[in-house]
Amino acid sequence: MMKSFTFFNKLAFTFTLAILGISLNAQDVMVFKIASPAGAAGTYTLYRSAFGPQDGDEILDKGIKVADPLSACTALANDQTNSITFLDRGTCTFVEKVKNAQSAGAVAVIICNNDGDVLNPGGDDPGDITIKSFLMEKPDCDKIKVALGAGAVNGNIVVRQCEPVPPSNAVWGAVQGEGDFNEGLNGWTITTEEGKGWIWSADGDCVASFSPNPCNMNTPTICNGAVSVNSNALDVSGDCQAVCPTSIISPNIDLSNVDITALSVQFNQAIRDFGSEYFVITSYDNGLTWADTFAINNDVFSNDAFVYNQVVRVGLCGVPTDITQIRIQFLINANYYFWGIDDVFLVNEAYADPQANNNFWSVAPSLKTPVSQATSFPLLSDVRNNGAVPSPNTVLTARVSRVGAGGLTEIYTQTNDYGTLDACEQVENINFANQFDEPTEVGVYQLDYVIDSDNNKFAANDTRSSRFLMTENVFSNALTEPEFGRAYLGRFISGVNAAFIGANINFWSLGTSYYVENGTGMKASEFRFGVDTLASNGNYSASLTCSVYKIVNNDDNPDTPDDDESGTLTGDERVLVGRGVDQDGAEELFIDNTTEGRRRSKFLLTNLDGGELTLEDNTEYVFMVNVRAFSGTAYFPFLSFNPNSSNTTLRWSYTEATNFANAQVGVHRNFGTLVSRGATEDDVVDERSLATRFFKRMYSEVSIDPATNTTDELDEMAVSVHPNPTSGDLYIDMNLTNATKQVLVEMYDLTGKKMSSQSFNNIRTESLKVNTNTLNTGVYFAKITTDEGTASRKVIVTK
Repeated sequence: MMKSFTFFNKLAFTFTLAILGISLNAQDVMVFKIASPAGAAGTYTLYRSAFGPQDGDEILDKGIKVADPLSACTALANDQTNSITFLDRGTCTFVEKVKNAQSAGAVAVIICNNDGDVLNPGGDDPGDITIKSFLMEKPDCDKIKVALGAGAVNGNIVVRQCEPVPPSNAVWGAVQGEGDFNEGLNGWTITTEEGKGWIWSADGDCVASFSPNPCNMNTPTICNGAVSVNSNALDVSGDCQAVCPTSIISPNIDLSNVDITALSVQFNQAIRDFGSEYFVITSYDNGLTWADTFAINNDVFSNDAFVYNQVVRVGLCGVPTDITQIRIQFLINANYYFWGIDDVFLVNEAYADPQANNNFWSVAPSLKTPVSQATSFPLLSDVRNNGAVPSPNTVLTARVSRVGAGGLTEIYTQTNDYGTLDACEQVENINFANQFDEPTEVGVYQLDYVIDSDNNKFAANDTRSSRFLMTENVFSNALTEPEFGRAYLGRFISGVNAAFIGANINFWSLGTSYYVENGTGMKASEFRFGVDTLASNGNYSASLTCSVYKIVNNDDNPDTPDDDESGTLTGDERVLVGRGVDQDGAEELFIDNTTEGRRRSKFLLTNLDGGELTLEDNTEYVFMVNVRAFSGTAYFPFLSFNPNSSNTTLRWSYTEATNFANAQVGVHRNFGTLVSRGATEDDVVDERSLATRFFKRMYSEVSIDPATNTTDELDEMAVSVHPNPTSGDLYIDMNLTNATKQVLVEMYDLTGKKMSSQSFNNIRTESLKVNTNTLNTGVYFAKITTDEGTASRKVIVTK
């Protein structure tokens, strides 16, 4: 579990300080400024595209229109002459959209971001784009679109004024040259050698690995410079190899004339993290000692997308109210990738700021669940008061709503009362009193955790939301790419420590687990997964097999072998119950980089005898794909995604908190993706050790359908078939305990379609002759039904 803004008391730090001074030219940053109507008036942040004109020429007194179609992936149907054109992100490239708008007469383009990731739109500049284009965040776009729907909107694209915009009650930073790094450091000091830690940058450049290029911090006063640490570049160059500690320290701030109620530090940041540590440290004696340390950015997700222009407020809890001076230090133990700050303010205001934490709340155990398998799951969200004063009467509400065309319809609510949260207090691991029972009606549902108190200062961090889908018959831990709106799935191995899987890249297993609440009379019929292309060395080929396991006693008794807390599932903790076959009945599926439809590959599921894979109540099943690769120098590219992300849609599938909350009430389940550890060519596939990986989700789907066979299975010795394969008649030898009045023999293909049916009367030990001449070459299942029960046998027909 993670914690945010942790407070460490009375830690002393001393540094040898080196003053770093740099002078460069700053960059013009453009914004969209609306004068009317009043409901939309204001200044809106823009993220400039990497292609097209990069000058600061303003675009004034133009019309504002919405593209038709909104995607702008084809020629526009409506004239955009002399207009600023609004259009939506997705489906095609940014360059294509802007070219289509330009062809329709647009003078500029604003692309509405319908994704959680904010970026400067990129793409190869074709050289014939003559208009500026920008990205705007979705809430801003939605507000402007509503205004456009009601009438004309008067707005201009202008250069943002390079002056600090202080919050209320700021006692330092409101004056240019204090916390805005105007044309240099202005009395701030850096603790590392020049160019080997924090630096001042004139243009807010934030290019590092996995950032767009160009990349700009886009803070309010980036036009006059900012400070940053590019630990990616420092490590690669050797100037300060990871982990690289470096600090930047403010001038001494005079508070002798300030009546202190409670202090906080506010700043804007751009960040992409990979295991760095971040701190705000305070001194009250001009840096002779450093009394209080506050850990920050613990709620920033490792290896996530770049975050731009994020406002951070740190309550300085426990700081004495009688101090007369303060210095503020920003320390990073830099591992990777980038941290930049700008527009630093010291605020004197007594406020509480309760939040529902963004990194630990329970979600539905499966993103998609068949209505026949509706289960209950625990409700939990960690909470925190970011303010420097207590938060009285703090209540967290869990609310479930059905999502419909008209909005949300509430169907469930429950509260947790926290009383008073102290300043900077975090409370973890408190389950709600009651579990939530999933609906049994097909539809989309939203789970919200909403916190409030008597003096809640900021609403932006009050709510954490996720959605889940109740389906006709599909389990899944991921949205399809059409449902998501873009191709978001990537390779499982990307960002995974290869040593975890093993040195032999050709032999490993990957899979996922689903909990079956109501297995009686049901079967698992199909397992679907996806295969990507490789970014490099793109030729690959492999033989894949599918294993289905039942987890042993996963719920009831933690003292028996199961996966309750270890995070690893051994061969003794699961039972093999099924296999996968292809459409021809073969147990090996061959896929290479030319296979059609590989992003949606599938196995048909059978039990170990080749019959239906029937299920049990209250049982967890694991569906694994085992790889035996023939070629390639990279791991087989299963499709997956990272749910431990700031992208809220991806986070719908992050079940670590759900598992933890279940374990607190004695329920031990392993919802997540499982991967083999250290597999080799010689090991036994069904004895491989499987480990849970919460930070990666394999894309998978399992179809759950009514079983054709719901009566007792006949003993293996009671029924046998021969010859098998057969090219003509099939003989079924019966060896029943008692004579049966009728035996019904039905032949089904692999899709479950009945192909033929024959009945026989008064049978006990006879041999039954079944004509297969009407069947084509292929794999079939013979279902034999008697008074004593049923049997299913796999039959291969050849012609």
